Amino acid sequence: MATLYEFLARLFKTGEIVFDRRPAPNAAERAHDLRFLEEEFARYALTIPGSRLRFDAPSALAAAEMLRQAAWFLVSRDEPDSEVARLVEMRVSPENASQHLSADLLLRFAPQLLKRARAIAPGDVLAQKLESNLRRWPLSGVLAEISEPPVTPPDFGHEGLALLYAERLAEHDKPNWAPHGAALELLARVKEERGWGRRPLAFPEPPAPAA
Repeated sequence: MATLYEFLARLFKTGEIVFDRRPAPNAAERAHDLRFLEEEFARYALTIPGSRLRFDAPSALAAAEMLRQAAWFLVSRDEPDSEVARLVEMRVSPENASQHLSADLLLRFAPQLLKRARAIAPGDVLAQKLESNLRRWPLSGVLAEISEPPVTPPDFGHEGLALLYAERLAEHDKPNWAPHGAALELLARVKEERGWGRRPLAFPEPPAPAA
């Protein structure tokens, strides 16, 4: 697999990841890569209720390249730790709803890579960097088995993403990833609709005001 586009096209079509050589970023192909990502994002965004979210190219591209490099290092185990850390680290963090969803287009696949990386070598740099990335991008990180809380608060400023997060969190009982305020109430409703209403919520209630 020579290009990012080929990697992405196969991933979205079949869910498979195949390499025939080490992946390398190619600036000359970026326009093609971004067109493909934008088209996939447009389809993905249709599944999100609420106000329309715009495609954020830097977030989507960073997530795509990180995922490709992480997948490579999962099968190529002789790489130096410094190289793994350099290429798997996402150097961007979300600041708005469009960035969260644009990155989630790819990052929703990252929890599976994290699971496999831990199965091979639980404490190695690949697993550490994948977990670090997912804690900064909670919309995707909530899908992973991570007990530590997210670094970025799960406050998306968008009703559709709040619902998506609540639906995902309802399937992964993680107290440290609970939202606050109205988002916590939304989570309770989602759990009630899914038959969790007879069980006590595993999320802490806000403290009562002092008398």
